[in-house]
Amino acid sequence: LHDRDVIDVSDVDPNVAMMNIETEMDKLSLHLTKEARAKIFNTLVEAHKAGDFTMWTCAETKTLIQSITNRMAQRLSLHENISGNDVVLLRMVLPEDVELSRFGKADNTESYEQCAAELNSMIGLETVKRNMLQAANMARFNLLQSKNGFNGKFNGCHHMVFTGNPGTGKTTVAKLVGRIYRSLGLLSKGDVVVTERSKIVGRYIGETEKNMRELLNKAKGNVLFIDEAYTLITDDDDTRDYGRRVIESLLTVLSQQNPDMIIIFAGYKSDIDRLFQVNQGLRGRFPIELEFEDYDAGQLYQIAKRGI
Repeated sequence: LHDRDVIDVSDVDPNVAMMNIETEMDKLSLHLTKEARAKIFNTLVEAHKAGDFTMWTCAETKTLIQSITNRMAQRLSLHENISGNDVVLLRMVLPEDVELSRFGKADNTESYEQCAAELNSMIGLETVKRNMLQAANMARFNLLQSKNGFNGKFNGCHHMVFTGNPGTGKTTVAKLVGRIYRSLGLLSKGDVVVTERSKIVGRYIGETEKNMRELLNKAKGNVLFIDEAYTLITDDDDTRDYGRRVIESLLTVLSQQNPDMIIIFAGYKSDIDRLFQVNQGLRGRFPIELEFEDYDAGQLYQIAKRGI
């Protein structure tokens, strides 16, 4: 499963999303009961009707299945009478194994504490988790001050930079960022819109601006995750590089207070630093920087066990 693959739900029937889920479950020899399937499908349908699903990603499917396997393991551990020979029972997904808060806005009761607990349950990434929750708690504090009539110095800017190698959990944490800040009321939807230069930089005058208008409209209320963001600007002062038009469009959002959108730049640290050197005004727009370290062998083993 590739986190970057995005299917726009406005063009995709919930049946297609359900088919994707069942296809991936078949690969793991997992079998949904009739009730468990209905629980997932009905949530997809209701969310689609309400317009709360702005996209469906392969990462969404991956996260859901990981959640299901974790909850299955917890359920089965409580039943000593189930042996390793009961293959059918070990592979059967029950309704209680399905955590619906994984579906973006489908679960409107999801709390900050639930989101924070899920972030803390991730394997590794101790520094990322600590700094992420510190930033979120600061946002909570400033919201509380504002509600009580105190005007703090914080300007409501929550944009972030994620640096590190591929496969270190950046997209997964971005999804949690959306849910965390939505639970705080700082995002109205809390989904993640994933993009990169090749999807937004046009080949002729006006195409990039059109792509950016559509992208910012889709990202409203959500997290806009720009992978390999450093490719948007080259080192030389090439006015023909339409990537600079993307930055100009983003500055409109980056300069707003509480814009109902969080922009995340992701990529290798050295390359992101080079981007900020080329455009020095950008760095101050991203107050939260998280560096994702590689997993060690023990952590990779734990992650593999969770996926079994």
